[in-house]
Amino acid sequence: MSSIAKQPFSKALAEAIERCYQAFGDYPVPSELDVCTQCCMAPEMEAQMRKLPLRDIPAEYFHVYNSSAKADVQRADEVGYFLPRMLELIAQGEELHYSTEMYLVRLERCPKGGFTPLQWQAVQAAAEAVFAEALSRYPWQPYIHEPLFVLFDVLLMWHKGGLDIQPMLDFWQRSDTPSATLQYADSAWFGYWVKGGIDEPFAEDQPQYISLMEAWLKDENHQSTFLARLLALDVQAVPGVEDWWCGGDFIPELLDAMRQGMS
Repeated sequence: MSSIAKQPFSKALAEAIERCYQAFGDYPVPSELDVCTQCCMAPEMEAQMRKLPLRDIPAEYFHVYNSSAKADVQRADEVGYFLPRMLELIAQGEELHYSTEMYLVRLERCPKGGFTPLQWQAVQAAAEAVFAEALSRYPWQPYIHEPLFVLFDVLLMWHKGGLDIQPMLDFWQRSDTPSATLQYADSAWFGYWVKGGIDEPFAEDQPQYISLMEAWLKDENHQSTFLARLLALDVQAVPGVEDWWCGGDFIPELLDAMRQGMS
């Protein structure tokens, strides 16, 4: 598995992750894991995953754990035990499944009332802190190494996990920084405009996500805000832009699409 070079968490992100460890700290170590030890996870790994200190479990174990065959309805106590570490690894940019959108597949399958309001608040705070951290990076500094990765994939991951992504969208729109603006350009073009809509296989069963994203992207205030920021930004003068695989060559097309969308 590949991941970005580790960087220290911001104070807000570190506190949000620690809050999750505290909120879920009363769950005991599972006596057995809901995994397939015949062909998905080796019995030795299953045992090791339960024996290791929670904060020491490597991302590779969670990649196998999340990708394994599993029950349609997950046990909240098992998922709750592992969730703080999964969130910490997500914040570090580690790969926990073959697809970003599926990192929280086990949380998605937990009963809706499986966790307390305080626990959900802790996870929501962590999700928002992780997303804010992602917006501080440029598109050529992704915190997840995946082909054609865009931040919309992360939003779908959080949504599928039961989190409210509206605060993240609101924060994105308030973030008048070059990195947040170019992250928007990257995601809006490759995740929406070039496809003619939200056309994401993992969103096919998520009508609420599609409706929310399309309403945000089509909102006139939203479009005028990001259009003004893109027009004001000298993309080629941004340090490191030469590392962007597309070099921002698509931005004129994005601007045209946004103008047409506003007309």
